[in-house]
Amino acid sequence: MKSCAECRQNFEITEADRKVLQKFNAPEPQLCPDCRMQRRVAFRNETNFHKATCALTGKAILTSYPAGRGYKIMSSEAWYSDQWDPLEYGRDFDFNRPFFEQMGELIKAAPHINLMNNKSENCDYCNFCLYSRNCYLCTRVVNAEHCYYTYLPLDAQHCVDCYYIRKSQHCYQAIDCSECYNVTFSQRLQTCRNVSFSMDCIGCEDCFGCVGLRHKKNHFFNQPLSPEAYRDALQKLDLGSSAFTQKIRERFYQQEVLKRPLKYAVIENSENAHGNYIFSSRNITNSFDVSDCEDVRHSWGLITSKDMMDVYASHDAEEAYNTVSVTECRLIRTSYATFTGCYDLEYCFEVANNVKNCFGCVGLKHKQFCILNKQYSEVEYHALRAKIIEHMRATGEYGEYFPLSLSPFAYNETVAQEYFPLSRQDVERSGFFWFEEAREAKAKTYTIPDHIREVKDDILEAVLTCSKTGRPYRLIPQELKFYREHNLPIPRLCPAERHLERLRLRGPRKLWDRSCQKCAATIQTMYAPDRPEQVVCEACYLKEVY
Repeated sequence: MKSCAECRQNFEITEADRKVLQKFNAPEPQLCPDCRMQRRVAFRNETNFHKATCALTGKAILTSYPAGRGYKIMSSEAWYSDQWDPLEYGRDFDFNRPFFEQMGELIKAAPHINLMNNKSENCDYCNFCLYSRNCYLCTRVVNAEHCYYTYLPLDAQHCVDCYYIRKSQHCYQAIDCSECYNVTFSQRLQTCRNVSFSMDCIGCEDCFGCVGLRHKKNHFFNQPLSPEAYRDALQKLDLGSSAFTQKIRERFYQQEVLKRPLKYAVIENSENAHGNYIFSSRNITNSFDVSDCEDVRHSWGLITSKDMMDVYASHDAEEAYNTVSVTECRLIRTSYATFTGCYDLEYCFEVANNVKNCFGCVGLKHKQFCILNKQYSEVEYHALRAKIIEHMRATGEYGEYFPLSLSPFAYNETVAQEYFPLSRQDVERSGFFWFEEAREAKAKTYTIPDHIREVKDDILEAVLTCSKTGRPYRLIPQELKFYREHNLPIPRLCPAERHLERLRLRGPRKLWDRSCQKCAATIQTMYAPDRPEQVVCEACYLKEVY
């Protein structure tokens, strides 16, 4: 057992971990898996935007980089263009100084892309977005259309306020749902249609307030009804009312969710999987939100990836270690934001389009054999890289992720604040950056009507106030149209708080030891021991639902 250099908790480096570390020629980490992940995700601002001016064109743009910190920001089109040369920022390596100090200077000097948004149309307010159109304030978007305020809409259309929605249409407040149509206020559904206020259902249609159903139709709070009786029951519900909808949500949780056994973790069609929200994968250890992956350890948010350890956010990637944001790349070590055809990179930051064999570089495209953005021959590159690694081993830097002081983002705007929350005082005491949003006082307060039928078009001109945080927010016309068409009340929380609410419903990326409440078998679950839900092992769960 080792003691974490950050939190002082003991942690184990297993033989399986050591095999991966040996493959990547990496030293044993000095931090526990959670502290390692905290450092990585503090480099990932996914959902917060700021106004900026493109350093190349002078045009107004949106960016995830906070203003006033001295970073050069370019629009996606400008950054990917040939109108600037990242080698202009190249420099010699100084063996009298730490590597991270020199890397920090290069990160500050070289231009950065405003948002990770490529091959998409009318998605200017989206981040980490590919092959999508007409989306607004969405994150990690692939092949989506007409989606708003949604995290991970994949092959989705007309979905609002969802989290990880796949191959689905016309969904609202749907969490971890796939191949669904017209699903609202529901969680963990597969191939369902016209289902509301439900959880953990598969192949269901025309169901309301149900938990753990399989291939059922016309069920109301888990009770079967005739089609006519089901329609009558729905007509008695005033779901366009915000107050009534909140009462239904509370009733559903208290009378249905807490009454029924819940599976210890969401692991589907997977082999040798340990963690939560794991789908169609094999050989997964201590990992969360993993789909169609193989051989993954201590990682979060991976899709169609293989041979990964200590990774956050990958898509169609292979062989990555200690890395954040890797898409369509292979053999990436200790880097941030590497995209499209990159190979054999280490300590690189925002590089794309077939960059190969580079070390400690920022903003490169179509380059090879570069160190600190300076071009070398193949022989020179390998010789200098070896010397730098030896230097970093001597300074204790090699194998460590970039220190938090190098993150351009405010801690409270990153994924780190979502899963490893710190107070402003703690953040600033540690020397990191905290962003405080400026809020202008509004002379007129707009009162949101309780029922959607009472909402007039003038709400589109109003500045609304989040009922929990006091943060201002507005509606867009497409959003209002969606609420009216689906008879949904106007949300009282701002988009950021709605996102956090969905995270709370999903549960933390953490496991606790518990006993199955049916057979007393030992399980590791996302439900903390003090939670009121009935948590059971897979065998007992299957007896309940089949």
